[in-house]
Amino acid sequence: MKTICTVFNKVCGLGRNIFLLAVLAAVPFFLTAQKPATQNQAREFVLQGKMQEAIIAYAQLSAKDAGNTTLLMEYAYSLALGGIPEGALMYLDLAKQRGAGSEYYFYAARVLELMGHKSLAASFRETGGNAPSWLYDSRADLLTRQSSPVRINRDEDSTAYKRANTLAAKGMYLQSLVLLQELSGRYPDLYLPYLSASITLENLQLFDRAAESLGKSIELINETLKRGYDADLSDALPAFQSHLEGLKQKQRTPAPSRSIVKSVKDIKSLRTMLYAGGMYSNSFVSFNSRFGVLFSDSWNAAADLSVSGSSGSIYTGLGLSAYERWKFLVGGLGFSGQFGESSSFNLRGTLGLSFFNKRKSRSFDVFFTYDLPLVEGAKTIYGLSIGRSFYFGKR
Repeated sequence: MKTICTVFNKVCGLGRNIFLLAVLAAVPFFLTAQKPATQNQAREFVLQGKMQEAIIAYAQLSAKDAGNTTLLMEYAYSLALGGIPEGALMYLDLAKQRGAGSEYYFYAARVLELMGHKSLAASFRETGGNAPSWLYDSRADLLTRQSSPVRINRDEDSTAYKRANTLAAKGMYLQSLVLLQELSGRYPDLYLPYLSASITLENLQLFDRAAESLGKSIELINETLKRGYDADLSDALPAFQSHLEGLKQKQRTPAPSRSIVKSVKDIKSLRTMLYAGGMYSNSFVSFNSRFGVLFSDSWNAAADLSVSGSSGSIYTGLGLSAYERWKFLVGGLGFSGQFGESSSFNLRGTLGLSFFNKRKSRSFDVFFTYDLPLVEGAKTIYGLSIGRSFYFGKR
């Protein structure tokens, strides 16, 4: 009878441990079930032609992570596909201002093609390289779809010209270019739109196109002088011609291959975190650290390291784990190993509270950790860990 009770208690104890571990893992995932769409879901909406859902998803994602230039460019693309070209141009300009890589030129080319500006789009396409991987193997019509010209200017032409120059001065180059393109189409014999466009194109390092636009402007200035108008332009003409020669000498830097661009961009945008804290458990006291990589604002993967002491013995712990965040609640699952006089391997569950500072550069963390042993005869370890996390990299 005693043996039966012992076996029964062990089975119940193991069941209790598994149940507690499952609860620790399930709570944060249950709470995040109602989260907004992820970036992959937003991309899927685009591929399925569900532009309204895609635009809503990208709006939510970019509001949470305004510094993510990839999100801003994909948002712009979805807006263009959804028939909102002004918004598309604005978000592409924001992405460029915030350090977008060479994929900016791909998305700019696609948006311009969707707006009917084929010639201008070609200059961006030559600079920008291939489609990003999520679009590369998608439906062909997403990469070839074009439209008849879409006009975005609804102001007086003189007001539109001033606005184009103001936008260019503020680094909103794409909006400026489209306005100037529309004006040069309406006034093909006027040199001013071509002159302003050449400056904007040069700022975007589209030197061939800038030289072409400046050359057209000089040609029109000469025609204007022949007709006896704007005599003061003759003084500025040598400077324009000298600058044109400088543009012709500049060589466009070849765009890196898609794989190189992606790897360099990933390295530059990599976000990491470092945690340091102490843990008081049911069987020992330890110092814990964790180094992780943040794949989004909500989850990260980390390597765990700990040094602990128990009954005069020193143990080293190593582990791998993944963590999910829901506001201030954090939960995770992983594996850990304890090495010393004896060794054990554990399935680790973590549930706790994490409070960011205002800049989200560090947090104060309180975690309850539960290690379920995978080795027969090893002790179940659980305890409370208190520490700080520090976050690095561009957010």
